[in-house]
Amino acid sequence: MRSFVRRVAWPCYFVVMTAFTGIAIHSHLRATMILRDHTQVEAPVELVDTYSRSEKGRTTTTYHFEYRYTVAGEEFSADYSAINDKGEKTLDAETLLIAYDNGDPSQSAALYVLQRQASIANTIRRVLTGGAILAVLTFVVYVWAGYQRRSEIGI
Repeated sequence: MRSFVRRVAWPCYFVVMTAFTGIAIHSHLRATMILRDHTQVEAPVELVDTYSRSEKGRTTTTYHFEYRYTVAGEEFSADYSAINDKGEKTLDAETLLIAYDNGDPSQSAALYVLQRQASIANTIRRVLTGGAILAVLTFVVYVWAGYQRRSEIGI
């Protein structure tokens, strides 16, 4: 079993990294598409749900909002999630600056999120950081599986 783990550790790394990179590129392309021809709107937000989790003395609160906006008489709605300070600021402001695609108004998101995702430097940084963390975890699993194998055969 341990040798199986060692054999699949690095191939699994490449599969997960491919998926992670694909998600990052998809987010980048979507944000770029929306920002290419967009309209900015202050949309009223409504708090839908909150979720708090405490770990090691720190509490993380996730706020789930829904916002609505109207384009040419048609109403659209979307959801938005924020953690801690961003969520509290959105809750206090009661509005959120969003951008929607003029070609497809159903495609929208918070403007600051789209600007961050549209940055190629930020996308590359996300992929490299995620890849480095995943490589360290894969290496730890690989070494642990080798150590367990040696202890099973008495070396």
